[in-house]
Amino acid sequence: MAHKGPKRTAFGVPEGFYPDKESGMYFNEASGYYFNPDRKLYYHPSTQGWYQADPITGQLSDFIDPVAAAAEAAEIAAAAAAATAAAAAAAAAAAAEAEAVRAALPPKPLDEDRQKVVVGLGMGLKGKAKGVAKKPVVGLFKQAVVALPDEAEAEAEAAAAAEEAAAAAPKKEEEVLVDWDQLVCQLCKRKFKERAILQKHVDESELHRTNLASWYATQ
Repeated sequence: MAHKGPKRTAFGVPEGFYPDKESGMYFNEASGYYFNPDRKLYYHPSTQGWYQADPITGQLSDFIDPVAAAAEAAEIAAAAAAATAAAAAAAAAAAAEAEAVRAALPPKPLDEDRQKVVVGLGMGLKGKAKGVAKKPVVGLFKQAVVALPDEAEAEAEAAAAAEEAAAAAPKKEEEVLVDWDQLVCQLCKRKFKERAILQKHVDESELHRTNLASWYATQ
């Protein structure tokens, strides 16, 4: 909002403004503006706003009190901080409530089928010559299941069935060390993209021959 301000007199009071005893300021009846000589500002009762005059053009523009602006900014910042604190408190209360509910629940029993997982090259590679039942090699990309104590009988039955299946379809020990389904050489700990590449590795790889010789030496 811009207005053409009146000219100032020699005493600093704009032309056409006359003392108003009720307000203690100077009043211009034609424009309806009051002039405050102490603040050098204009006031209009219809807008209830204060205006300042440009020292060069005399144009009037809205006056923003820096103290009031700073107070308003501080009030906004305080409100934002309070909202953030309230949100944090609500989140903490929700977390505490969830923890209390969890603590009040009865302890969860162990799953009957809970299992321990063992990953690695190996279980039971020692042969029957040493009095130990031979079990299939477990590769890097497979998991061997070790039953809990209360499943010992079921484990024994499963082991016996596995031995019978192995006896019914015997394999070379070199083949046991190669997973043709997953295309993995368990012995060299390598995985291949194609069966032909795996076959070439088994037939021609110096690393495979060396590892196989070392494996035989431990049997």
